[in-house]
Amino acid sequence: MYCADDSTWLIAEHVGEGIIRLLESTGRERLLRLPPGHQSGGGLQLSPDGQRLAVVHSSRSISICDVSACRETAYLTRDASLFNALAFSEDGRRLAVAADSPVVSVWDTDTGRVIVDLRTHSNKVTAVAFHPRGDRLLTATSPDGTVQQWDLRTAREVEPPYDRHEGEVKAMAYSPDGQRVASAGVDRAVRLWRAEGRQDEAILHGHTRSVFALAFSRDGRRLVTSDEGGITHLWITEPDATLPVLRGHTSYIYPVAFTPDGRLIASGSWDGTVRLWDAASGKAVAVLPQGGIVRTLAVSPDGRRLVTTIEGTDALRVWDVASRRLVATYKTPENSSFAVAFRPDGSHVAMLGTGNIIRILDAATGKEVATAGAGQVAVRWALDYSPDGRLLAGPYEGNKVGLWETESYRLVGTLADHSGMVLSVAFSADGRLLASAGTDSLIRVWDVASKECRLTLRGHADEVFAAVFHPDGSRIASGGRDRQVRLWDTATGEELVRLSGHSNYVYSLAFSPDGKTLVSSSGDTTLRLWDTEPLRERFQTRRTAESLPPKTW
Repeated sequence: MYCADDSTWLIAEHVGEGIIRLLESTGRERLLRLPPGHQSGGGLQLSPDGQRLAVVHSSRSISICDVSACRETAYLTRDASLFNALAFSEDGRRLAVAADSPVVSVWDTDTGRVIVDLRTHSNKVTAVAFHPRGDRLLTATSPDGTVQQWDLRTAREVEPPYDRHEGEVKAMAYSPDGQRVASAGVDRAVRLWRAEGRQDEAILHGHTRSVFALAFSRDGRRLVTSDEGGITHLWITEPDATLPVLRGHTSYIYPVAFTPDGRLIASGSWDGTVRLWDAASGKAVAVLPQGGIVRTLAVSPDGRRLVTTIEGTDALRVWDVASRRLVATYKTPENSSFAVAFRPDGSHVAMLGTGNIIRILDAATGKEVATAGAGQVAVRWALDYSPDGRLLAGPYEGNKVGLWETESYRLVGTLADHSGMVLSVAFSADGRLLASAGTDSLIRVWDVASKECRLTLRGHADEVFAAVFHPDGSRIASGGRDRQVRLWDTATGEELVRLSGHSNYVYSLAFSPDGKTLVSSSGDTTLRLWDTEPLRERFQTRRTAESLPPKTW
């Protein structure tokens, strides 16, 4: 084991019964001999300053040794069959010890006495880590994989447990400023989250085996992680490099969409507004008052227009994206619309409302040019044009997907395998596949030409409100009432990753045109951006975007 301090380091290793070799970066080598009967052979733990060494014995005890003097200074004994984890405080004066019991003991390394016992909710504690100030402690428990934060003065938790890992947590650490926590384990995901409030800042994917060790750099800008396959990753973790959570709406957020150039994100909410966000920095750039609950919105293929519908009104509103001004209002027969979609050539807007009729409007004039019957449908959005504009997909008779050709809007096919209402439909970028999702908690992937179901994706615990294809067609993102965003392999149907962070249902999803970012909207009043490119590239992209003056938009 080693303790690094810029250019200096120290390695401690067992070389014999009761003998430990200390090797310094200067090349100096010393032997530390333990008292008779204190046989070593277990784990070793160096304090952050390299001045103390904890030696675990097979006799349910721990020796605390002074590295400079090469002698034992304290001897800790505990009724435990196995010590699972050790951690020194920054100054080396405290040692946290976790064993096969619900209790974590914090010892005074000078006196060898217990300062405080912390009683966790599990029978096994797998990892411990001190706050840089030394007054708080992280504990991870098995098998539920929760991480708890404790005040060592009161022996009470200071935050509810962090419970977003999908298995045992094996490593964790506070950032040097104590504001963030990194945790990882058997689920292979490295999670970076705020110590206060437990909000996720980043979920780092790349390991293919369990992660057992991690550490922040001294400036907190980088994180190193190692897995059981011998792979080590170095991550950029400075706060500005991670993706932001977009806050500003004051009620449920329903629709969300990127502009075709990927620079803006549009979101609609029950708070009666549509907000436009800078997709690179996450900053709000405009608020468009709507006067009611925004059920749906769509951006025109050329990115110049934004259309919105308001619950309880009989109008389709058209906004100029550049000027942020309302430029037209088209009256419709229904008093609410649940879905709206632009034809890829920008000529038509399809709307689905309370009358269970799909109405096709001329995008330039608002005049109705065609209709199509959808039968009974749910009060969620579900319309999408194929990329070539020849087909329109939407809900049909509740639990089916209808396909209409777009010359006369005649029904040309139905896809019928869902056992509940269809809530979402989306074509792949090449138009060969269609994804549908609904109240039966399933995502079905259809071959459009043969109208056969190729895959059924199972994993969500409740209604699935959204399922969208990645631009390259290799993945599908889905989200719903269970608050999870999931990514699936389109070829095999395998679940690739589960993204947690929202505290309420996930209502809508959209990939950026380049596929590097996924945005999710939620009933928790936030939008979350999920990264699909390295944080280094994301950091540079945001810095470049933020350096551009507004007029360059």
